[in-house]
Amino acid sequence: MAEEKQVEKYVAVKKVDPVSIGKYLAGIYLLIFMIIGAFMIVGGLFALIMGEWELVLIGLGVATLGAAFYAMIGFVAGVIGGFIYNVVASKMGGIRIVLEW
Repeated sequence: MAEEKQVEKYVAVKKVDPVSIGKYLAGIYLLIFMIIGAFMIVGGLFALIMGEWELVLIGLGVATLGAAFYAMIGFVAGVIGGFIYNVVASKMGGIRIVLEW
């Protein structure tokens, strides 16, 4: 049998949707904060064992508001990054990606 030769083709990403990048980064940032939040919950449990109710309430507040804030920061960073990418890609060309088939 003859071996098939893989054909490589370059494509360039010349424009991106900033809102979709913002949503993607918001999700990634939220996942990262959920991991950090797990450690905060463990710390809150230790504070609860020690009888420090104030620290537990502060931890719960930071865990809930922090998750929303962190996701919002990810969204804004993604939208700004997408706009910057579009401006730079329009002047210099996009990122070249190799596709094989």
